[in-house]
Amino acid sequence: MRAFKLRSTTGDQTIDLKFGGVVIVGRAVTSDLPIYDPTVSRHHAELSLTEAGVDVKDLGSSNGTFVNGTPIDQAQAVNGDVVTFGRVAFRVVEVTPPTRQPMPDMPAFTAPPPEATIVRQVAVPDTGDMIEDKVVARPSSGSQLKVEGESEEERRARKLTLLLDISQALSRHQDVDRLLEKVGDSTGQVMNVDRVSILMVEGRKRT
Repeated sequence: MRAFKLRSTTGDQTIDLKFGGVVIVGRAVTSDLPIYDPTVSRHHAELSLTEAGVDVKDLGSSNGTFVNGTPIDQAQAVNGDVVTFGRVAFRVVEVTPPTRQPMPDMPAFTAPPPEATIVRQVAVPDTGDMIEDKVVARPSSGSQLKVEGESEEERRARKLTLLLDISQALSRHQDVDRLLEKVGDSTGQVMNVDRVSILMVEGRKRT
């Protein structure tokens, strides 16, 4: 079903119309749409919505009602027409009502095939105490340190010792292979890892 509204050419007023209702346009404050202009009568015109457009009826106004510049007693205005009350003009605008989007079809439930695996819930024995006896929570740094039987302070001390050993080894001009072996051994003593890989990058000479 088509719907229409009237919008003033100045853009400051809009008349919404509904089927089965009548809108009285006039200068009186009791009008459905008060238009405070001296050329508009207190009860100037009557508007009603039809399937084809807007039915406009003049109510004996002093300065007349016009459709596209033609004075009328009663006429029908369609999309794009200009309806003028006295000297206040409104344009008829067709409004497209929102359409309801169809609901997507839900897939029908189908039984699993005979060969499908059925998962059952199995109770798992509580092993929390066993785990807590062997593993202490990782430190906030997220490193793979060996943590069993060590306090936080002990872990920090071992980290510092590792860094000190490596720093001292780097400061001594020794064979590269021995240096890498020393770094790997020191890392393996503290980190909970099986292997250690060291990536060597050749630095650029400064000029």
